Amino acid sequence: MGRNFFSATQRPTAEAAPRAAPRAPRASTAAAPTAVAMADQVHFHLEAMLPELNDLERKGVFSALEIKAIVKKRTAFEYSIHRRIAKKADFVKYIEYETNLEKLRRKRKDRFNLDRPAEQGGLGISLSDYSIVRRIHTLYQKTLKKFKGDVRLWLQYFEWCKIMGSVKALGKSFANAIQMHPTKAVFWILAAAWEFEHNSDVASARVLLQRGLRINPTDKKLWLEYFKLELLWVHKLKERRRVLFKEDLDEMEVDEKDSDEEETGEAVSEEAAAAEDAEDAEDATGVDVPTLDVEDELEAGVVEKDKVISKSKDVTADSLLQKKDLTPAQIALLDVLIPRAIYRNAIKVVPHDLAFRFEFINVYKQFGKGSAKGLEEAYESLVEDFSANPDALSKIAERHLDFMDASDPAFPAALKSVVQEYEALLAAAASTSLASNYIAFLTAQRAIVDEDSLVRYFDILIRRAYDAAQKDGYCSVDMFLDWSRSAESDADATVVLEKALVAHPASPRLWLEHIDRLATIKSKKDAFVKAVAVVDRAESLPVWEKYTEFLVASGAGMGEIETAFKTAISRKNLGGTPHEDELKIRYVEWSFKHQGIAPFRQLRAALAKTGSTLTTAFFMACIRLEMQQWQREVAETTTADANRTKAGLEKLWESAVNADRSNLDTWIGYIRFTFEVAKDPSKAAQLYWLAGKEVDDKDELETVFQSMKQ
Repeated sequence: MGRNFFSATQRPTAEAAPRAAPRAPRASTAAAPTAVAMADQVHFHLEAMLPELNDLERKGVFSALEIKAIVKKRTAFEYSIHRRIAKKADFVKYIEYETNLEKLRRKRKDRFNLDRPAEQGGLGISLSDYSIVRRIHTLYQKTLKKFKGDVRLWLQYFEWCKIMGSVKALGKSFANAIQMHPTKAVFWILAAAWEFEHNSDVASARVLLQRGLRINPTDKKLWLEYFKLELLWVHKLKERRRVLFKEDLDEMEVDEKDSDEEETGEAVSEEAAAAEDAEDAEDATGVDVPTLDVEDELEAGVVEKDKVISKSKDVTADSLLQKKDLTPAQIALLDVLIPRAIYRNAIKVVPHDLAFRFEFINVYKQFGKGSAKGLEEAYESLVEDFSANPDALSKIAERHLDFMDASDPAFPAALKSVVQEYEALLAAAASTSLASNYIAFLTAQRAIVDEDSLVRYFDILIRRAYDAAQKDGYCSVDMFLDWSRSAESDADATVVLEKALVAHPASPRLWLEHIDRLATIKSKKDAFVKAVAVVDRAESLPVWEKYTEFLVASGAGMGEIETAFKTAISRKNLGGTPHEDELKIRYVEWSFKHQGIAPFRQLRAALAKTGSTLTTAFFMACIRLEMQQWQREVAETTTADANRTKAGLEKLWESAVNADRSNLDTWIGYIRFTFEVAKDPSKAAQLYWLAGKEVDDKDELETVFQSMKQ
C-alpha cells in the first residue's frame, strides 16, 4: 500500500492558497465557491501525483522528508497557477522547479544505477522515470494555451523538447505554433529546419517554407532560409556524387536551352516515385500543419507559380544518385537552378532592398564555385537595378576576387581587374561612399597578403586613393581619421589631421584626435578652447567630457574645473540639449570625489533649482554616490549621519521614480532599497502595488518581487 504523503501535511483547502497581492480588493462572499472549487481542483492534481511519489520513495531516489518538501512546493505552485488570474511568472517558476527536480532525479538514478532491469537485480523502468517529464510537457502546454502570444515561451519549449528528445511533441508543437502564429517567420523556419535536419525530409521542408512565403510574401528571413535550404540540398547531392562517381559537377558545362525545355520530372524513376509515396506517409515526428484559414483566402504565391520550381519539385535525391550520367535538366538542377529561381522571385517581391540582395550573394559565396552561375545572375541584377548605387558598384567591382585568396596564382591579375574597375568608376562619378569602399577594400586586402611587393603595391594604392579623395573634396571625417591612424609617423598624422580640420572644422572627433596627438598641456588646453568654440553644441558632449577629464588629470585648480563644468551645462553650450544630463552626472561625480559630501549635496540641490528637468539617470547617479556615503557611515558606526543619509536616499528614490514612472528597473531598485536598506516590508509591498499600475512588464515585476520576499 502506497503512503499518502498528504497525511503528514494539512489537506489542501481554500485557506491554503497563497495570500493575495498587497492592497488587492478583498474577496466577496460570492467568491467563496470559486475558492473551494480551486482547492478541489488542486487536490485532484495532487492526488494524481501519489503513485509517482510512492515510486520515487520505493526506488530510493528521494527520501520521505524530501518527498514531503516536494509536495509542499507543488501545492504552492498548483494554487498559484489555478487562481482566477494566473500569471505567466507562476507557470514559468513551476516549470523551472520541475525541470530542476528532473535533473536531480536523473543524477541520482545514474549514481544509484537504477536503470538495471529486474532480471539483473535492478528495479527497471517505472512510472517515476517519465512522470516528471510528462508533467513538464503538460505545464508547458497549459502555459502556451494561456499565453499563446509569447514567442519566447514557444522557443523555450522547442529547445526543451530537443534536449529531452521529445521528437513527437516537438513536431506537434511546431504545427500548433504555426497555426496560432502563421505570420511569425521564425516558426515556419524552425519547423522546416526540423524536417530537413532531423527527419531528412527536404520535400516537407520545402512545402513549409513555400506555405510560409505564401502567407508572408515579403518576409526576407523566409526567402533567405528557403534559398539556403535549396543550396544546401544541392551541395549535399554534389558531395554524395563526388563520393559515388568521383566527379566534379562544378566543372560541367550546361546547355541552358536544353535544360529549360526538358521536363525535369521525367528524371524521376519508379523507385524514386515509390520512395516519394513512402515519404508522404504519416510520420509521427513530422510537422503536420493543416490548411490554415488564411491560406484559403490567398491565391498561389510567386514560388508556386514559378515554372522552374514547379517543374523540378518532383525530382528526388535518388534520381540524381542512381547513375553517373545525368540529363541536361538534371545537371541544370545541380547548377543551382532552384536557388536562382528563388532569388529572381525574391527580388521581384522585395525589389529595392540592396542589403537583401547582398545577403543572397554572401550565402552563394559560402557554397563555393558551384554557385558561380547564381552569383553571376545576382551581379547582373545589381547592374540592372542599382547602377548608380556606390555600394552596389563596389560589390560588382570586387567580384573578380570571388573564391580566390592571396596564394592563388591568378590573384594579382584579378586584383588588377578590381583596381582598374574601381578607378574607372571614381573617374566617372567620384563620391565619398565609393572612395571609402575602395580604400576599405584595399586596406582589407593588404592585411591578408604576405608578399612584400604586394604590401608595397597596396600602400601606394591606399595613399593615392586618400590623396585623390582629399584633393577632390570627398574625403569624409571617417576617411581622414583612418588616414591619420595609418600614417607612418606622428608628424605625418598631424599633417593629415590639419588638412582634415580645414575640410571639417566642426568635427568633434577630428578635434579630439588632433588634441590627443599634441605634446604639451598648454597646446592641448588651447586646442580644447578652440574646439568648444567651433563644434556645434548638439555634438559637443565628447569634447566637454574630454576637456573636463583633461583639466582634472593635468592638476588644474578647483575653480578652473568648476568653471568648465558650469560653462559646459550653460544654455549657450549643452544646456537644453539631450546631453545636458550626462555632463551633470560627471559634474556631481567629480564634486563627490574631489570636494566631499557637503559640496556635492549643495551642488545637487543647486542643479535641481535650475529649472531644467532632471532625468532618472541623474537621480540614479546621485543614489549610487549617496549609497557609498551611507555604507561608509554604517561602517564607521556614525548612526545619526547614516540615518540622515538614508532619509535623503528615500527622497532621491522618489524623485527617480517620478522622473519616469514607467521605468521597471527604477521601481525594482526602490523596492529593493525599501526591503534591504530601509527594512520596511510593508512599504515595499505598497510600492509593488503602485508599480503594478505603472509598468508594462508586470510578470517581471512579480517575479523579482517574489524573489525579494524569500
